[in-house]
Amino acid sequence: MEHKYNQFTAMFAIAKASLKATFRSPSSVFFSLGFPLVFIFVFGFVGSGSGISVDVAMAKTADTTSTFYKVLQQVHALHIVNKPDSEIHTDLRNGDITALIDIEKKPGDSLYTIQLTSSNAVNPQNVQI
Repeated sequence: MEHKYNQFTAMFAIAKASLKATFRSPSSVFFSLGFPLVFIFVFGFVGSGSGISVDVAMAKTADTTSTFYKVLQQVHALHIVNKPDSEIHTDLRNGDITALIDIEKKPGDSLYTIQLTSSNAVNPQNVQI
């Protein structure tokens, strides 16, 4: 009686033997299942799931009545900092603030010009608006 070779049966036999060998050793069970779960829980609680937060400043000449400014205020990842100009430029140079945003309305039009200024200290991406 000749049996045809089956890849699934061979894979199942290897997986079954491997699992048997793993579950025979208590230290192997701990380091393959328990230890990774402990790390997941510990680092999951340390991060607290708050996400990222980016400090940005608005230029003093920015149009704060625009819809774009109101939308920026509602973005949870952006923290808009209000400081004097001298402190803003110092913080921008030191990398404490990610960007300086200036919103200008074009005269006689409904379009806005948005200028984003950042420093090399924060390694900015190429942003074009």
